[in-house]
Parts: sequence; C-alpha cells; structure tokens
Amino acid sequence: MSPNGPAGRAKGLVVGDLRFVRDGRTLFDDLRFHIAPGQHVCLYGPPGCGKSLLLRLLAGLEIPAFGRVTWDGRDVAGQDLDRGLVLCDSGLFPWLSLLENCVMAGDAARPDTPPGPIQAQAEAALVLAGLGDVRHKRPLELSPGLRQRANLARALVLGSPVLLLDDPCGPLDHGERPALEAFLSRLVGDVTPARTIVIATADLDEALGLGERVIGLSPVPGPTVCDETTPGPRPVNRDVLYGTRPFQDLRRTINDSYRQDRRRRLAAREFFGLGEGI
Repeated sequence: MSPNGPAGRAKGLVVGDLRFVRDGRTLFDDLRFHIAPGQHVCLYGPPGCGKSLLLRLLAGLEIPAFGRVTWDGRDVAGQDLDRGLVLCDSGLFPWLSLLENCVMAGDAARPDTPPGPIQAQAEAALVLAGLGDVRHKRPLELSPGLRQRANLARALVLGSPVLLLDDPCGPLDHGERPALEAFLSRLVGDVTPARTIVIATADLDEALGLGERVIGLSPVPGPTVCDETTPGPRPVNRDVLYGTRPFQDLRRTINDSYRQDRRRRLAAREFFGLGEGI
C-alpha cells in the first residue's frame, strides 16, 4: 500500500507503509492496514508490541518517520475532535463530578451549543453507562471500573466519529471487568453503529468478543501477524460466543499465526522480545 496511492485517499483510517523510530530504535516498520468508516476493530498483541503507540499515531499525537496515517483521505497530524483517544487511566478531573466532567467535554467540543442539550446528552451517556445514580459523585469516590465507564461516557459526549480505546479493561480486576465488558459490547453493537471504534487489547478473547475484526500486531517491527474477521453479528453474548465452533476455530487460527510468525523470525535470527510498554 503506497502512502501516496489510492489507499491514502480512502475513507476511514488508513495506515500506509508506516515506519516509526524513537531514539534510534525502530518500533514499527512496513505496517499497513485500512479500517473502513463505522468498523469496529481490535488491535491485538502481547504487552509491549506497540498497541498504545499505534493508537497515539492514529490520534495524531505521534508522527511516523515514513508513511502516512490518514482519516477520510486527510493526513492525521495533531489531535482533533475527529478522533477521541480514551486511555486506560481515566483522566477525569478529580475535582468535578462525573456529570460535570461529561458536560465540560461537550462544551469544549461544541462551544456554540446551548447548555441544555449538552447537559441532556451528558446525562444520557452516564445512564447508558449505568452511572445515572452516581452522576453527581466525584471520580475518586468510585471504583476504577466505574471511573472507566465514566471515561467512556465522556468520550461519547465528545461526539468524535472515531473512538480509540487503549486497553479499557486492562487495569480492572476480575470483579469489575464483566460490567465494563458488557458496556463495551453494547458500545460496539447497537449504541454507536456509525462510529469507527479501535480497541487495543492484549486479551485475545476480549478482542474476539468486541471486534468485528482483529488485527494482530507483531512483537517486533514488521507487517501485521494476522487480520481476521470475527464471526456473528454485534452485539454478542460473550458466554455463548466463546463456546461456538467458529470462535474456537478463529482463536486457534490467530494463535497459529503468532506461532508461525515466531518461528519465521527465529529462523531469520531476528530478535524476538517484548518492548517496554510502548
């Protein structure tokens, strides 16, 4: 995929022949893929493979050494409201209530909109996240799982056509993960069908449950390890999905792709090691 070819003008998110170097170290090389508008995709890979960095590139917070990142044919350079990046730590203002955090996001995104509609949208987003009863509480009064749901609700109020979610369930314990995963499942199913959503995760089952497509990143610089379409409509019943034959087959296919990638790199004597959480 040439960065100057037709794919560079394609609708959606396009990564074309991307190379990224930091402090003399190549972190991405020859990376390319296209995410169509409205598609829900999971970036999967082991810790340290660069998922968070790739989201920052998609958001415009980092600039590649070579190649292009485009959104709807325009080069991504600097963060704007087209792409909302949601980090794994909530980033909510601790001195504001959940509702005030969401209203502030709406005010910043649409300064010409009257307060009433933004307030209503903020309250609706918090109700959708299951936080209507605690909307007046401050972030530090709540558990990490509830804070993360509030963070996602705030992203909905921003109204960005692209949501970039960095390991949203990663910091949570097993007790809080199911509720957030259920909200994410609704988010990528019937809540925001028109939005492009990219989720970075190191959990393969989570990737298969949330994404209609899974792009596998290699632990070392190079092309993607795999790019697979997941079975079934969205949203899915995760408990039912995990027991189905298509799910088990796809899980095996992706794991086999990583084993083959590892064997190929070892045969070529390429270093096979994880990064430091890039």
